[in-house]
Amino acid sequence: MAQTFLTPSEVDHLVADYEAGCGIQDLAEKYGIHRATVFAHLQRREVPRRPSGAR
Repeated sequence: MAQTFLTPSEVDHLVADYEAGCGIQDLAEKYGIHRATVFAHLQRREVPRRPSGAR
């Protein structure tokens, strides 16, 4: 699988989408990255994680 690198602007959008209620799997599909990478971007931006199943 080829690596997909997100620009800082794309990470901004990913964070905004997450904060607006998008799920991790939805974000992974939208941005073409693995779920773990979504979590890593959120962690780097110090975004608090929602409880599992919460939207």
